[in-house]
Amino acid sequence: MVETEKYPPITAWSAIVAHMSRTASGAYLAAELILEIGYLFQDNRVDPRKKTNRPLLSMKPNTTVFNLALAGCLLFGTTRKAEQLMEIMPRVGIKADSNLLITMAHIYEINGHKDELKMLKRHR
Repeated sequence: MVETEKYPPITAWSAIVAHMSRTASGAYLAAELILEIGYLFQDNRVDPRKKTNRPLLSMKPNTTVFNLALAGCLLFGTTRKAEQLMEIMPRVGIKADSNLLITMAHIYEINGHKDELKMLKRHR
């Protein structure tokens, strides 16, 4: 997609992520897809003021996509991959909603990260 500069909008590829997250291997691949796409937007690499970046900006990961992928990772036990997704969220500019916070808390609990769980209590 990146090489050919054909970028589907977020609504299209979020449906693909939802479908992929229904199986263990699909959840893992969905997480990898989000990590790869998120890498493009990490630390404001894509300038939103440039007109040429508009098609790319239309596929920027949002909270819904992260919710879908994290839920799939949690469901099928790939919580280490889920942690990688959670690490990239602030760098991409994702603001956590209540569903995302609950999923994050479950992942931290399974992986034994008590300090991160305490930090999530602030969001109650």
